[in-house]
Amino acid sequence: MIGISIATKWEYEATLEYFGIKDNERLSYPYGEYFLRTISDIELIFYSTGVRKVNGVGGNQ
Repeated sequence: MIGISIATKWEYEATLEYFGIKDNERLSYPYGEYFLRTISDIELIFYSTGVRKVNGVGGNQ
């Protein structure tokens, strides 16, 4: 699995739109949201952390 951290809200929303993510595919965690996709047999997790330093650090651990 490969994680892709997305800091800003508008970048995350653009990513949701690009991949056509439905509301039921969006999951919550303490620092924001995430969704999963498989591309070329590689599982990817796209997650938002927000731009605040504490959230970004916590979300990336």
